[in-house]
Amino acid sequence: MKNSGKIFSLLIIIVFLVACSGGQQKSNSESDKTTAIPESKLQIVYFHNQKRCVTCNAVEENAKLLIEENYKIQIADGTMSFTSLNIEDETNQKIIEKYLVSYSTLLIINKFTGEEVVEDLTDMAFQYARNEPDKFKELLKTEIDKNLK
Repeated sequence: MKNSGKIFSLLIIIVFLVACSGGQQKSNSESDKTTAIPESKLQIVYFHNQKRCVTCNAVEENAKLLIEENYKIQIADGTMSFTSLNIEDETNQKIIEKYLVSYSTLLIINKFTGEEVVEDLTDMAFQYARNEPDKFKELLKTEIDKNLK
């Protein structure tokens, strides 16, 4: 039974990679451009392709909704930010290279200690955001709350 869970998770990841990949290589001159992630101590960043599947959209929509509903004060005072970035947009290339992103990815970037601590929540997001959005929101909220302490 344990192996079937691992196989299922692996299949989800493979389907995700096939359905959501397709980023293109950019020339060096294009990668000199950059879009800024708002400066905050806790950054939630969702990277996506131009063409997105239903699950890709569900990750962004549910993450944004959770953050808007539960973290208004942190957003307003600049402690926390949520950003969605298109990985095919040439202005995002430096950020994409910095975080080694090549497909849809959900990151929590914690800067409270002065150093960046990056947590990749992509697997969890793609496992739950579409079919179990409440569980996705619960798990994301738990991770955000741990990082705000």
